[in-house]
Amino acid sequence: MPVFEIGPMGAGFSDPVQHSQAIFRCVLESMARPGVRKDIPAMPYAPPPLNAASTAVALTLLDDSTPVWLDGAADTSKVREFLAFHCGCPIADRSGEATFAIVAGPMPSLDRFDFGSDEFPENSTTVIVQVAALETGSDICFAGPGIEDFAFMGDPGLTDGFWREWSDMGALYPCGVDLILTAQHRIACMPRSVRRIEAGRTAATERKPD
Repeated sequence: MPVFEIGPMGAGFSDPVQHSQAIFRCVLESMARPGVRKDIPAMPYAPPPLNAASTAVALTLLDDSTPVWLDGAADTSKVREFLAFHCGCPIADRSGEATFAIVAGPMPSLDRFDFGSDEFPENSTTVIVQVAALETGSDICFAGPGIEDFAFMGDPGLTDGFWREWSDMGALYPCGVDLILTAQHRIACMPRSVRRIEAGRTAATERKPD
């Protein structure tokens, strides 16, 4: 896995086309296979408190047409300068006005973000969420499109309140937000189409969303 040298504003991609395409494929594959952990194919310098995976995703997906909202933990001068220099993205003052959001602290309420509309559900916020860890395990069970029967992952450290909000958001599908979970050099995606189910329930008793 290449590690990029640090320049005056921290390193971007040394080969912007090749590296951004590799990260983009990684994100797409993760969205298509919810809950599956993937190691990012490149390790850029990460301005504190961002981790390498959050930084790589930001370098790939953010540009001057994608306002980004930073939570209280992520909103530092180093992060702002890094994003301005490498991505050119405007910083949104309100979470509901952002195309992307970066959460490095406690997860805010999901209803703070733009869920899109019935006509344009794609006009919603994609939230990059830094979590404690992305490990194998069976703490969290998912069902939905892109998942054959069930998918499992270790507990990423999200609260019970978050999971209740995630369940409530499912009733609004196709509106809602998509999450990109990051931990150090790993990502795992939670598109709005998937839901958490209780352990022990079987595929025969669960119907996947259309």
